[in-house]
Amino acid sequence: MRNDGTILILTILCRHSFQDFPSQEIRDILLGDRPLHHRASALLALHSTRLSVERSSSRSHLCQSRHCDCTLDVMFCRCKDENINFYFNDESFGSSDEPSINTVQISGCRFVQLGRVERLSSSLRTIIILNTTVTELLPGALSFHRSARTMVFLGSIPNLSIHPGSVGGGISRFYIVSSHIVRVNDGTFTGLLDMEVLDFEDVTFPEFNERLVNQTTYDIFPQNGTMKLLKISNSYLGVIYGNFIKCVAQTVQIDRNVMSIDSEKAFDIESEDVIFEENRIEGRIPGSVRLVVMKSLLLKNNVIEDNNLNILSLIFPNALIESAVVRESQISRVTSNFINCKSRMLEISNCTLHLVEEDIINAEVDTFVFRNNRVRSIETNAINIRSENLVDLSNNIFEHIQPGSIQKIRFAERTDDNSTSLVFRNNSFEGMEDGFLRFNDSLVNNLNNKIDNIYFNTDCSCNLVETAMDVTVRGEDDVHREDEDPDEHDHHLYMEALLRIKEQLQHSVQCNEGGLIIQLDESSSCSDWTVTIILVFVSISIVSLIILTLVVLWLHEKLKEKALKQFIVPPSTTKEGKLELHRAESFTSSLPDLLRSLSGEK
Repeated sequence: MRNDGTILILTILCRHSFQDFPSQEIRDILLGDRPLHHRASALLALHSTRLSVERSSSRSHLCQSRHCDCTLDVMFCRCKDENINFYFNDESFGSSDEPSINTVQISGCRFVQLGRVERLSSSLRTIIILNTTVTELLPGALSFHRSARTMVFLGSIPNLSIHPGSVGGGISRFYIVSSHIVRVNDGTFTGLLDMEVLDFEDVTFPEFNERLVNQTTYDIFPQNGTMKLLKISNSYLGVIYGNFIKCVAQTVQIDRNVMSIDSEKAFDIESEDVIFEENRIEGRIPGSVRLVVMKSLLLKNNVIEDNNLNILSLIFPNALIESAVVRESQISRVTSNFINCKSRMLEISNCTLHLVEEDIINAEVDTFVFRNNRVRSIETNAINIRSENLVDLSNNIFEHIQPGSIQKIRFAERTDDNSTSLVFRNNSFEGMEDGFLRFNDSLVNNLNNKIDNIYFNTDCSCNLVETAMDVTVRGEDDVHREDEDPDEHDHHLYMEALLRIKEQLQHSVQCNEGGLIIQLDESSSCSDWTVTIILVFVSISIVSLIILTLVVLWLHEKLKEKALKQFIVPPSTTKEGKLELHRAESFTSSLPDLLRSLSGEK
């Protein structure tokens, strides 16, 4: 053990912990501010700067060199001179007995070449190469007995050359971090049949992935067995002409990569859990990325050439998955059944959508969340959803929506309407056609509908909601009748539900009036029809009564005038010159008799 205890710490770490570390923890330990490998030495230098090897009676190989420290079964090598070239192969150990080494760490060298060390192929469990300018892996260098379960970690290598056949069986965990692979050939990674973890981060592949002159294609990572983790992050993958990787894994994370794809099934992946996010992809070939999802999917913020999401082929073979989540994505130029699954939860949020085909999203779910989206356009029946519990349509902007576009969003058939919930809030509709808000009957009949703050970018009118829903419902008299047969009873129950949701919308819709956005039920151009009818009826009744009263008064005056003319004796002068007036006898007959008597006089 060294005086500062470094070797002992490294020994314990490598013997007991490395194979259980996730890649982030390994990077923190090996590439942190205080790397634990600062005491390690280089392996062996050949040619003009070849290191001399000090031999002892117990170990006559690298462990006795001035660049390497060994304790128990761990070898740490660090170049004291960055200009030294090192070669690690069977010749490095001369004719000594097989060394008992299971961990090798090499760092700080200008050039490292790894060849095959047959005597270590069964015992070596961990190999780490760090901070070397150039590293060359010769055929067989990282090929071990399948029982070895070796971990390989390559980090901070600006020039990494991997020859075909250099990486093979026996590797259970393979990490490459912050490195540049200068050449990839057909068969470069052939033979990784025992790999459980493949983790690349900040790795640059060659620009064209060595496309052959005759333009044939090849596989970079061919078919492997079932892995625990496939992780490719923050890497530049170049132009992919063949199959980049084909694998089955428990967890797949492909994120923050840049690539250009010029072949079908460049990614052919089957996994329980898939994360595919923040990738920048050039390419237009449909099905370039084939993702077979067994349990959960997160598709987020991928920038694809011409927003052609059709390069993704999403397959959900299981009868039921846990979740499918699409966030911050451009969903356009996709064909029918782009999403076709049965899931406990389907979420589409913060996306821009242009849906011009039928059944683009086709799912049976427990919960459907469609939130914070901008819908450029949506065709009739583009979304086909059957939900068991919740439909949440909130905070969306619909720029253009055709009639019946949401009519296939529905609840599963149930006898208990209280178990389902519709949330329809904070949605804005810009371009509308009659019937664009035609709800499915199951949503209309649902008793737990939360509707609030809906904006129609159009002028307020009394029939705005009815036009949007493509229905006419005037009141209770239209939706209820006594002594009806069962079919009529069901119909009228539906009409009552339709009236209920129509009234909810009537109180929730905002529209334009006088340059302002106001509540529809407060608009001066529209008031309650019942009140209006009553007011009109009362007004007509009052006017009719006034007219009738005036007519009666007029007739009375006319009759009085005629009676006076008929029955009052005209004034006469007597011989004595005196005026005598005579009163007519009282008329006791009815008014009709009077009229007839008047009409009979000449």
